[in-house]
Amino acid sequence: MSGETVFERIRLDANKTIFEEGDRADAVYVIREGAVAIRVNMNTATPHTRTTLRKGEVIGELALIEGRVHRATAVTTEPTLLVKIPGTEFLRRLVDLDPMMKLVVDDLVRKLADATERLEGDEERYGRR
Repeated sequence: MSGETVFERIRLDANKTIFEEGDRADAVYVIREGAVAIRVNMNTATPHTRTTLRKGEVIGELALIEGRVHRATAVTTEPTLLVKIPGTEFLRRLVDLDPMMKLVVDDLVRKLADATERLEGDEERYGRR
């Protein structure tokens, strides 16, 4: 290959799982068409849809950047077209960023992860809103 990266285009019907809570993060997905629900507690008596993402939004990036498993399940809610960016390529491009920009991205990811953990804790303490 001549240094050119070909991202994979994936077309899915509604109700197809992209990744599950607890799966190792190995890619980032850009939603080109359709919609994806982000769901938690899928294997419990209280499953919950946290949000639904649409065209132009990205999923899987936080778990990949943080080097952890996914904290939620991603499921299409309608026919959806995704662009899959392999994790190694995404991280390589992130590392190639200007060092100051990488510092900013790392700080944003840390702040978002902290906010997410606080919200998850609030949901457990006070119930879902």
